[in-house]
Amino acid sequence: MVAAIVTVVTLVVVLSGNEGGAVDPDTTTLAPTTVTTTTTTTTTTTTTTTTEAPPIETTEVPPETPLNEIDLADILDGKLTANSPNGTWASGNDILFLNAYGDLILYDVEESSPTILVSNTSQILQQSYQFKQLSSDGVYVALSYLETMIYRYSFEARYSAIDTRTGAVTNIAPPGIEANDAYLQNFVWSPIGTACAFVYANDIYYQASIDSAAERVTSTGLRNVIYNGIPDWVYEEEVFASNNALWFSSDGSKMSYVTFDDTNVRIMNIPTFGEPGSVEDQYTSHRAIRYPKSGTINPTVTVVLRDIATGGQNTYAAPVDLTEAIIKRVVFVDNTRVAVVWTNRVQTSLVVEMCTFGTAICTRIFSYTENGGWIDNEPFIFNPQGNAFITILPFAVNNVRYKQVVQVSAGATAAALWSLVHSHTRERQHRAASVYPKP
Repeated sequence: MVAAIVTVVTLVVVLSGNEGGAVDPDTTTLAPTTVTTTTTTTTTTTTTTTTEAPPIETTEVPPETPLNEIDLADILDGKLTANSPNGTWASGNDILFLNAYGDLILYDVEESSPTILVSNTSQILQQSYQFKQLSSDGVYVALSYLETMIYRYSFEARYSAIDTRTGAVTNIAPPGIEANDAYLQNFVWSPIGTACAFVYANDIYYQASIDSAAERVTSTGLRNVIYNGIPDWVYEEEVFASNNALWFSSDGSKMSYVTFDDTNVRIMNIPTFGEPGSVEDQYTSHRAIRYPKSGTINPTVTVVLRDIATGGQNTYAAPVDLTEAIIKRVVFVDNTRVAVVWTNRVQTSLVVEMCTFGTAICTRIFSYTENGGWIDNEPFIFNPQGNAFITILPFAVNNVRYKQVVQVSAGATAAALWSLVHSHTRERQHRAASVYPKP
């Protein structure tokens, strides 16, 4: 309780009749009177009852996996690339690819049946980015690893073959070279068994099986000068779009390869900057590349057709009537013949020559001249009989000249398999099939 005391002072003045307002002696002046007033304040306390909600059960979020920093070397070596389908055909029904868990899978498209060939626990598979290929008998998988990119398509790497039944690893290396030092430039399975060929130091080696010793096929290889079974820089970049210039016949009895001789090609020094932070790379170095610019000499090219069992071979040079001939393609037509596609340097003339094992001179089976542009590097697909092929060339149908799928048959001129038709009523263009024998 709070008490407040209020003092009230009352002054009574009685006015007399005396002049001057004198005080009447009979008048009494009252002393101040004290009045005590008590005020009561009531305080009300309100009690609120609350009911607590039950605790919410939560699942603990696992910590995020720390992200690795992107290194330029990972991009240059091909470890980090644009996301694209990684599958390749291993046979007519099977696709070889990496699944989301990093296992190497063989998938049967007819049976919808996946089979793990190499588990993601394989350290070799974990380091393989450029090459994964199944042997023709389906037993071994060849993998490249510890890869170093050279140019756009070429790289050097160690190769191993993994037995898909047991997981046993066989290292692939030329005779006299330790597996740790055997950085190969190319590897190709034969269509038969586990036979294979590879390129080391610009020379070709052949193995009759994955367990047998490798045999040397060529001995002329010279780094940056003479290339066997792999293209030089200009052919890799501008023609083949690949690191391969080595092929087998369908029965595995013959091998064909291209030799590129850059001896007379002029050198261009390209500046390189080395590894960031490296003491050895503080100063710019230069890389010498055989770089044939316009008006200078191109590489000299030859095609070899070799019998694997006997070692006998034929070597074929470029056609003499083509000015500065460029080789475009080598295609096995059957087990004894290859078709070689050549153009002149300005790519306005094309010839296809058939080369048969045991003969020194090839036979010309097709020629084409383009007066309104240049000829692109297109596939040439032969029929099983080897007397017809299809490709893509400019071809006039109904006075409309356009790139067509054409068939070329022995003793006949090119005929369009698909022709361009213009519809005046619908104002659109479409392709209509023409009836020709199956190539």
